[in-house]
Order: sequence, then C-alpha cells, then structure tokens
Amino acid sequence: MASDDAKAQYAKIVFGIAAYATCSSMMLIINKITVTFLPAPSVVLFCQLLTSAVAIKVRSLSVHGVLMYPFTLAASFCLSL
Repeated sequence: MASDDAKAQYAKIVFGIAAYATCSSMMLIINKITVTFLPAPSVVLFCQLLTSAVAIKVRSLSVHGVLMYPFTLAASFCLSL
C-alpha cells in the first residue's frame, strides 16, 4: 500500500514539474509574439500582472480553506527604501 502512495506522490511531482515547464515555455513564446505585435513591454507586463492578480482573487473566492496571509507578512519581503 505504501508503494501506491509513493507512486501517487511521484506522479504528482512529475506532473507539477511538467506543468510548470509547459507554462513557462508557453509564456516565453506568448511574450515574444506579443512584444512583436505590441512594442510596449510595460503594457504587456501590466496586463500579465493584472490577469494573475484577478485569477488569484477569483480562485481564492472559489476555494475554501485557502490560507490568506496578511499584507504585513508580504511587505517584509519587499525592498525597503
């Protein structure tokens, strides 16, 4: 039984790595195409960040048990001026 659990855990890890690699490579391709047609990298970055923020907010509203960290914790990782 333990080997089945280990195989399932291994499969999850492999899937996570493959999904990350796929998303990362697709983002590079999409960025290159987007900047070619819209030569404003700042606008592209803003749209990506906005889309990510909205997706995270929607996902956190639909999933129960998501741990929301206070802003003060995130602020401690920011560069202080």
